[in-house]
Amino acid sequence: MRTALALFITALLLPMTSHAQNVQIRTGVHAEYSRLVVAWPSKAKSNVKKQGQTLTVTFDKAANPTQAGVDTTKTRNIKNVKVLTKDPLAVTLTIPKDSRYRSFYAGSRFVLDVYNSPGSKPTQVTKAAPPKQTTKAAKPLKEAVKQAKA
Repeated sequence: MRTALALFITALLLPMTSHAQNVQIRTGVHAEYSRLVVAWPSKAKSNVKKQGQTLTVTFDKAANPTQAGVDTTKTRNIKNVKVLTKDPLAVTLTIPKDSRYRSFYAGSRFVLDVYNSPGSKPTQVTKAAPPKQTTKAAKPLKEAVKQAKA
C-alpha cells in the first residue's frame, strides 16, 4: 500500500519538475565591448545583478549549458564565466569595475554587452579571412555536362 501511494505521489510531482533545455553559451570580441550570448531554444526571462565586479545572470528556466564557445582569453571585459546553477540557470562573470553593460534579446538569444572602460582604446578585432574559393569542383562538373550532352 505504501509503495502504491509513493508511486502515485511521484507520478503527480513529475509534471512539476522542470525540463532542462540545451543552451549554448559563447563570448565574442568587438572593438567597443565584449559580448556574452546564451542561446536558448525558446526565450527565457532573465535578471542581471551587479555586485562589485561580478555580474550574475539568472534565468527562469533550467538548462544543460555548453560553454565550448566561451573564450575569455580574447574578451577584454568578460572574465571568469561560471555556471552557478542549472535549475534555474544562473551564470556569473567578472567585469571591469568601471564598465557599463546592457542586456537584450535577439529572438530567443540572451545577449549581454560589457563596454570598454571610459577613455580606453578600442579592442583590436581581427576579422576571419574569407574562405578560399576553389575551382577544382567546377572542372569535373564541366566534364560531366559535356559527357551528358554526348
